[in-house]
Amino acid sequence: MTNRQRCAALLVIGVLVGASAQAARADSEVTTTLYADTYYAHDLNDLPSRERPYTTQAYYNDQYALGLGYGSVELNDDEYRGRLAVQYGSAVVANYAPEPQEFWRYFQEAYVGYRVAPKFWIDAGIYFSHIGCESFISRRDITYTRSLVADNSPYYQTGIRATYEFSDDLRAQLHVIRGWQNISADESAALGTQVVWGGARGFQFTHNTFLGDVHGTRFFNDFIFAYQGESGWRSYFTADVGMQQQREQGGTAWWHGWSLVTQYPLHEEVRLGTRVERYDDPDRVIIEAVNGKSVNFTGLSANIDWDLTEWLLWRNEYRVLFDTKSVFPQGDGFRDYDQVLVSSLTVQFDRAV
Repeated sequence: MTNRQRCAALLVIGVLVGASAQAARADSEVTTTLYADTYYAHDLNDLPSRERPYTTQAYYNDQYALGLGYGSVELNDDEYRGRLAVQYGSAVVANYAPEPQEFWRYFQEAYVGYRVAPKFWIDAGIYFSHIGCESFISRRDITYTRSLVADNSPYYQTGIRATYEFSDDLRAQLHVIRGWQNISADESAALGTQVVWGGARGFQFTHNTFLGDVHGTRFFNDFIFAYQGESGWRSYFTADVGMQQQREQGGTAWWHGWSLVTQYPLHEEVRLGTRVERYDDPDRVIIEAVNGKSVNFTGLSANIDWDLTEWLLWRNEYRVLFDTKSVFPQGDGFRDYDQVLVSSLTVQFDRAV
């Protein structure tokens, strides 16, 4: 066992011991969760392999697969909080592939937090990224597959975050993290910020940033406009723009993207979701096409969710992506669009201790 693995084991033991100790308090709550997201995806292109490019979700083609399975223990207390979750699935294989130490890929979150003051928290460890409004856990999202802006910005990060609540409508975070979506690689420290303003009548605005050295100075901005209606209708507009100093090539590269995702309840147990999106990376900073070209994607999606029971969710989605160039694999060649059909069953069990 390496030193880093020993540290991880100690952190795991610390979270579990802390959860056990705090569970005895009347004002503490410990929740355990078991989760499994299974799916079958059929790409209408004749793909040369089972791995679907340009995505981490519905990653395997024409195969029944586990997208994400995890077990977690979460503590919420007036003074302490924390979460330990271990995971596996095709989304983990795709999303955590850059991690040089495979051991770390199976930790979804492993952090502990302490309330320094009534409105001030400090958390440290591995935790979900502050960037974006779409979760790595598909059940929390409007569409089953993720937007291009979500799939190409960090899902997770390692470091320390400070959260301060100025009022019921305004809160802010400061993050000191270990690079861009990284746990085990040797990367320089980076900074992240978040400001969330919850306006009146169901509107909310969020601004997230990242500043760090990723083969050159990278500055990234993520803007989110959200609306939650009383009828259950909700909508998110996300716009991302990034700049990168090209250390080897010289100059500055830019990329940008946006997505508009909306959900409307058709029935108490049935919901319709739609998405329109764009993503342009002319200098191939974040995405390089399978055939080496740059990408300029436009996407459309339609999603139907059905709560079969309190713990079982059935989801179906159709998604089409277009590009101005032929970048989508088909047989021995490439074409300028791709279509996929996905059906998913997700089960989740929660138990409060």
